[in-house]
Amino acid sequence: MKDFKETSNRKKKYSRVEFQEMEKLINLYLQDEGFSLNFNGYSEIRLKYFRLQDTDLYETYQLMIECNLWSNYMIDVENIVQFYWLDTIVEKERLEGLFDKKAPDEQLEKDIKFLKKKVKDFAIFHKQIIAQKVFFEKAFWHCYKVYGKATNTLLYKTFN
Repeated sequence: MKDFKETSNRKKKYSRVEFQEMEKLINLYLQDEGFSLNFNGYSEIRLKYFRLQDTDLYETYQLMIECNLWSNYMIDVENIVQFYWLDTIVEKERLEGLFDKKAPDEQLEKDIKFLKKKVKDFAIFHKQIIAQKVFFEKAFWHCYKVYGKATNTLLYKTFN
């Protein structure tokens, strides 16, 4: 059995990339395709969720709706990112096929290197989008439970 120290030296170390940073980078890639993503209000909705008071029925209801909308939006973004990710993989493989058949070409090498980075960036962002989608789905159900519990408590107190 190998030592932890031995195996840890072989593993690549990836720096943690923030969601907003990746969103900006992916948006640059998508703008080249004539498409852009919009995450206005993303930070505010997360902040609202983490500051949610169980007793504020109106805020809980509004947050429940917004989390559901963001979850649906993340599904759409996931599909878009996956499309462009796969399209980039196909383009990278096409250029690699050309590279194998042609004499060494410096520009072609740069294009392949750029596409490899782009594929990696799309893969990272795809995972982040899935994580955000799951977060908003769970936040919706949490708000739904909190809202249901609060309305039941309110109804119970008004009838007694």
